[in-house]
Amino acid sequence: SVLILCMLLVSTSGLWAASFDCAKARSQVEKAICADPALSKLDEEMAAAFQATKGKLSATAFAEVRGNQLEWLRFASAYCSKTSNGVPKELTQCLVDVYQSRRDALRETKNIGRFVTYVLAKYAAGDLQGSAGSVDYVQIDDPGAAVEQFNRQMRADLDAQENVSVSRTLKPLTDQVVSVVTFEESSGGAHPDSGTTCGLYSFEAHRYLTLSEVFASSRWQSIASVLIKKHFATMTAEERPEVDLTSYSGDKPFSFCVDSGHFSMDRQVGVGAHQRCA
Repeated sequence: SVLILCMLLVSTSGLWAASFDCAKARSQVEKAICADPALSKLDEEMAAAFQATKGKLSATAFAEVRGNQLEWLRFASAYCSKTSNGVPKELTQCLVDVYQSRRDALRETKNIGRFVTYVLAKYAAGDLQGSAGSVDYVQIDDPGAAVEQFNRQMRADLDAQENVSVSRTLKPLTDQVVSVVTFEESSGGAHPDSGTTCGLYSFEAHRYLTLSEVFASSRWQSIASVLIKKHFATMTAEERPEVDLTSYSGDKPFSFCVDSGHFSMDRQVGVGAHQRCA
């Protein structure tokens, strides 16, 4: 979509449908946007969401979002043009899906506790037989070295793959600890699958915390260890992580979700164990 791309490069205001003259639309994507009222409305909503990020982020973070928006535009145009196979109705539906997803990601630019967070993404275009893959990962807008290390870690271990969608979000628990939740959904093959993994990241320690660091009480460490062993016991040998379940002390990091009222084990295989915290 050369026309839209040029408008984005020239200006950061009034992007997408509101920013280009439909009389000059040339590509199939541009024509689809102009022809469908619902898609045109999504276009404008995404423009508003994009513009709103500028007022919330530093110049450095906004530049990242702007560059990511260009990457998304190339992905959306290439993917929907390819998978629709020249069928206008399928092109429009594909664009509606990817525009909704991108609009929602841009709207995730917000204040969370003491942080201002924003979402960046990686894409895998897929083909006529496979679905697109995407990875959404949260970043924190802060110039500090501890936060920059966190940001690098959040994006370093996630790669976009066809038929796989991954989203990574965070929730502050204290000024120095955030809960990081990764949700992965696979749509390829005969048996689609999904799973959630969690961890608590410490800006002071520059890493994820272990069980014994999270639960100071030996009683709670014992309860959590029992739940972990029960949870791991349901897994196959291939699924089970490399931990000694007979002498698990809680000193190793593992996937567990912690909120203000409860904690739970990794739900990736659908058998998460829960324990209410007193």
